[in-house]
Amino acid sequence: MATKNAPRIMFVHGIWMVGLEMSYLKRHVAKQGYETTGFVYRTITKSIPVNAEKLYQRLQSDGVETILIAHSLGGLLVAEMVRLHPDVLSLVKGVMSLGSPLKGSHVAKHIADRWWLRWGLGKSRQALVQGTASWEHSTPWLSLAGTTQVGVGRYLGAIKERGDGAVAVRETQLDGVEFAGEFPVSHTMMLFSKEVLDVVLGFLGKFDKPK
Repeated sequence: MATKNAPRIMFVHGIWMVGLEMSYLKRHVAKQGYETTGFVYRTITKSIPVNAEKLYQRLQSDGVETILIAHSLGGLLVAEMVRLHPDVLSLVKGVMSLGSPLKGSHVAKHIADRWWLRWGLGKSRQALVQGTASWEHSTPWLSLAGTTQVGVGRYLGAIKERGDGAVAVRETQLDGVEFAGEFPVSHTMMLFSKEVLDVVLGFLGKFDKPK
């Protein structure tokens, strides 16, 4: 049972993932006494607006204050949910995105421009290419970027600038979003990094309430 007097923590996975990839972070956050849960969605066969509606309904149904920790596409999903339903911020007390292409992804555009590859982005293609608008809410959002170039972008020859192999550092930075900095991890390995975990825990600690 959680002992922290803080909002619940919900982990939102990225594209081509099923939620289990967030287990390292989720497990270690739970060890610190936080209540944790996850949100699983279909990243290819369902569009971002459809998944955003599903996430909104989940949060409304649960009815508890929540902090969202989102990887990659998950950050765009959270942003779309808030765009569609800004009232959800009465429940969402904070957001942290890990390697999310908030300004859109050059690698995704590289894939989308090639008919023999674009199927891999499915119905999330438009969101990944375009990104999202600036964050104009008082709810804090912290963004983190990786700098180890190992990932689909490198293998496809789509890397144009400093990044994590799938998302450029610049693409994780957005007006209104606080930037946590750069970390020597790849797009996937940031989910298994002690250094990233420390930043996550530092962010969550800001929401602890006196008992």
